[in-house]
Amino acid sequence: MKKALHAVILILIAFTCMAIDCRCPFTPAGEFEVWTVYPEDGAVIYESEVTLIWSYSVGHARLGGFFVAVSTSPDSVIATTDDEVLDTTFTITDLELATTYYWKVVGWYGARGTQELESSEIVSFTTADEFYVPGQVHTPTPDSGAIGVSVNPGLAWQVFDPGLVGYDFDLYLGTTTDPPLQASGLSAPWHSLVSDTLDYATLYYWRVVAYNAVDTVDGPLWEFTTGYPSSVNAFALIEVDARQAPSGYHVMEEIHARFDTGVAIDAPIEPLQADSVFVEGTKLNWNTVDQNYSFIEESMPFIENGEPMDIVVYGNSEVPDLNTGPIFPACTLAIISPESFNTVSISGFEVTWDGSECGGTVWLTLLDGTDSTGVWKEVPNDGLDSLTAADLAPLGGQTGTYNLAIVKLVEENLIAPGYGPESLIRSRAFNIMEQIYLTGL
Repeated sequence: MKKALHAVILILIAFTCMAIDCRCPFTPAGEFEVWTVYPEDGAVIYESEVTLIWSYSVGHARLGGFFVAVSTSPDSVIATTDDEVLDTTFTITDLELATTYYWKVVGWYGARGTQELESSEIVSFTTADEFYVPGQVHTPTPDSGAIGVSVNPGLAWQVFDPGLVGYDFDLYLGTTTDPPLQASGLSAPWHSLVSDTLDYATLYYWRVVAYNAVDTVDGPLWEFTTGYPSSVNAFALIEVDARQAPSGYHVMEEIHARFDTGVAIDAPIEPLQADSVFVEGTKLNWNTVDQNYSFIEESMPFIENGEPMDIVVYGNSEVPDLNTGPIFPACTLAIISPESFNTVSISGFEVTWDGSECGGTVWLTLLDGTDSTGVWKEVPNDGLDSLTAADLAPLGGQTGTYNLAIVKLVEENLIAPGYGPESLIRSRAFNIMEQIYLTGL
């Protein structure tokens, strides 16, 4: 009877050991296994330290301990006899931002010197671009810096809550960098604004404070700009012509800016007027004849090749504001032949130039003395091409003095709230023009 009772006790001990995952030599037969539990493979970690967790099944073996291997390379995840762990957790500190870590656990069993090893699979986790503290809000909707946002937006955010303790939120919103309280005691990480809360075409700042019974965490300052009414979708065509100057600069000679109710590249359909328009600090004048803004002067500002232009539009209810800096063409070109004051034939002639290292395409242009009649031909920027009789046909056989130039053209779609997607900013960099005589020979 005593022997039977003793056997029952041993069986109970064995099953108890297995249930609580202890190191017990009296376990049912089976294989020794080790597997990772946390972080899951591919997880994103938002803190500068992480505790690795794993589990195991000893089967019939007697557990000795574990070795943990961590590396930023999947090819060098090697466990050594250093840092032996007797528990099923291991904490890594001082993690680097935006880094992928690979790890595995190797368990050993048996006697020292004759132990046998069993390894888990290699898994990975990646640290975030920014480490968070518990309660920190992040990932706003709309994105910080967003433009064209509705005047009745739904604001949302995420909160880092690794302990699942729960947070309430206060929302601050306004037009200054210290926005006033908009809503308090929010139990969910989102808030919809009622109609007429926000104005059109306005920059707003907002932040969220997360709090609970034991902690209060201030969130970062975010911003967005509301769009224009749906009825405002102006077409804009802004053209800047500049002629080549020494040492990598161009001097701006002609500037035109036109706003319209619809797409009309050649002529305005229904012109719109802004309050004022500035390019490189120069105020443009309203031209009542051409129905656009323009400025033509010999002493205009210089602009460096490849640098952004400063274009500012002060708008109104019809023309949106604009503050942008498209890049002026980064190209210096020089005609080699025909030389200035040479005579060429209206039947066609060859043009050679320097500046092909700029790449892309250029325009060969032939303009009369008023720059109002001429030829524009787009060609590869390889330093050699021709203007043929067919190319010169728009001149109508008119001989005389013309200005020959090579032009580098850059067109950028204007992407800004209230402007249609067809809107353009057109920059044309003219080389120093050569004057030639076109004859019927």
